[in-house]
Amino acid sequence: MGSVANVLTLIDVTSRSMNQLLTIIEAIVKNL
Repeated sequence: MGSVANVLTLIDVTSRSMNQLLTIIEAIVKNL
């Protein structure tokens, strides 16, 4: 059970990081 929760947490953190990365990329593209 614990390992499953760890995986879900890792996925959540990764998805948030991806969202931030996409936001930054969008901002850069708009400034080009």
